Amino acid sequence: MPHAATEPDRARFLGLCASGRYDEAEPMVDLVYATGSMPPGSEVVARAGFYEDWGDAVAAADPEASHTAYLQAAELYALYASWSPADDRDRLHGVERVEHKLASTRPS
Repeated sequence: MPHAATEPDRARFLGLCASGRYDEAEPMVDLVYATGSMPPGSEVVARAGFYEDWGDAVAAADPEASHTAYLQAAELYALYASWSPADDRDRLHGVERVEHKLASTRPS
């Protein structure tokens, strides 16, 4: 398990994301969103959000990269949703939202 992120780690990660340098920030995702976060599963949702944000950031300029990022986000949101009772619609919201984005970036 990776060690907890320090404030400088977190600041660097957020700075990279803010400047659209998701490819450089990606290796830090597991550090910043370490397994075992509270509440349970919040690190999975945070990682999914990272990939969804990456897809959003590059959608217009690089649809293929966007599609790849959305695929990762969809997988993580689906994992999180799979841990819930069948009637928990809130957990499915991320899956449905990203599936819609995937459909709009599907390679031809």
